[in-house]
Amino acid sequence: MRSFLVLPDVWEDIRAAADWYDAQRPGLGAEFAAALLGVVRSIATAGEFVTAPIERLPDGVVRRVSIERFPYRVLFVESDRHRIVIAVVHNRRSPSVWRARLTTTST
Repeated sequence: MRSFLVLPDVWEDIRAAADWYDAQRPGLGAEFAAALLGVVRSIATAGEFVTAPIERLPDGVVRRVSIERFPYRVLFVESDRHRIVIAVVHNRRSPSVWRARLTTTST
């Protein structure tokens, strides 16, 4: 079984997005968080992902999963040993945000 980890920076990604949604409409941040939690659970528990990797690493791949109803995606590094969530980013955000976090994962 693979280990599962969420990088500390991801919690700030989530808080910032949920706060923004709550400012738009009270309660919307909680809806975002609930949708996000479903995605994170699927990353933690899914057997295999059939989505194409968006980047190949020496010992794994980077994959993404979209969050239903919201223009965000969860990016994670997957290897035979682990899955590490590295970012929760808006679809229009530069890939440099999550690519910079690859250095904090030991694949």
